[in-house]
Amino acid sequence: MLGRQLFDTCAACHGFDGRGMQGQAPPLADSPLATGPQSRAVRVLLQGLQGPIEREGTLYDLQMPAAPFAKDEEIAALLTYIRRGFGNDADPVTPDTVARVRAETADRATPWTEAELLDIP
Repeated sequence: MLGRQLFDTCAACHGFDGRGMQGQAPPLADSPLATGPQSRAVRVLLQGLQGPIEREGTLYDLQMPAAPFAKDEEIAALLTYIRRGFGNDADPVTPDTVARVRAETADRATPWTEAELLDIP
């Protein structure tokens, strides 16, 4: 399963169980960025994410690096794994969705903030 294999890199910060690592990266389980509108999570992978982010009373203020070099199929597989794992039950992400968001955000050169992403319907 491609998504699971790709997640091994993410697990270094988010944990293999998706529960995050205190002081490093927030949990992916029940995350509005991971399980909300698909375009939010795609944007995080394409342009990165800058804290602060608060989850369950814990503040995370690091930057998640972008992966703009990843293929649309890889991003879709990874996000589908996250959106369907760790107790999440969100729709899968398709390569077409990744390609669309990639085109829409091609001029973006800075990481997203959580506030910006939560404003995206």
